[in-house]
Amino acid sequence: MKKIIRQKLLFTAVVFVVVVGCCSLLFSALCTFTQPSEEPRKQPRRAAIIDQLSDSQPNQTFLQTATATLEDAGFSVDYFCSENVTVEFLKSLPSRGYALLILRQHSGLFLSKHPPLALFTSEPYSKTKYIHEQLTQQVVYVFYEENEAGPHYFGVLPKFVRLGMAGRFPSTVVVLMGCDGLTYPNMPKAFVEKGAAVCVGWNGPVSAEHTDRATLRLLRELTNCNSTVAEGVAATRNEVGPDAVYKSTLSFYPAEAGNYTLPS
Repeated sequence: MKKIIRQKLLFTAVVFVVVVGCCSLLFSALCTFTQPSEEPRKQPRRAAIIDQLSDSQPNQTFLQTATATLEDAGFSVDYFCSENVTVEFLKSLPSRGYALLILRQHSGLFLSKHPPLALFTSEPYSKTKYIHEQLTQQVVYVFYEENEAGPHYFGVLPKFVRLGMAGRFPSTVVVLMGCDGLTYPNMPKAFVEKGAAVCVGWNGPVSAEHTDRATLRLLRELTNCNSTVAEGVAATRNEVGPDAVYKSTLSFYPAEAGNYTLPS
């Protein structure tokens, strides 16, 4: 009789332990599911300055002021000097996630002042590199006007932006600082088709000094003042004016993107 009672007591104790253990596990699980999750950290907006002119027409004041303006507005800033600006590097631009892309690159109309526009790289031209891109007219050789005999570099055409670049721009604001960026719609249209929200650029040739000054004014408007693209371009025109020599003015594409503002 005592043996049976002991067995019953032992069985009851085992059941009690199991029940308590299950309740503890259930309570832990409920606590896990009901505890408020940590708020995700806010990621800073990202901007890039692509400075293909850093060797031929350096401007340290522009770089320092632009970087400070962007960082004051909460951007993290990546800087790429001339030696970084290769065809392979430009292929990766859309996938890098920049909200603002400042292309301080020499550019020019490829055939006798007619489209398409070519954006210069700093990569020396070679007939044996990027053969597919050359055959499909995504890249071409380019040279500085005053030195046709050489050296020659690779330049990228609008078709390269559409087909050669990997990924898509995340509604990026693209600033084409070089000559003729918006003289014809081919290049800005290619950026927009690749996901960019808007392109800002010049409707003719422009000096490095003038485009540097205008871009700094534009950046203050778009970041610190939170102006729309149309407001920022208008304020820059009013203060900086057209290029003193070439008379080109700042504009943007497409027209319907005038109300766009950089995301906060």
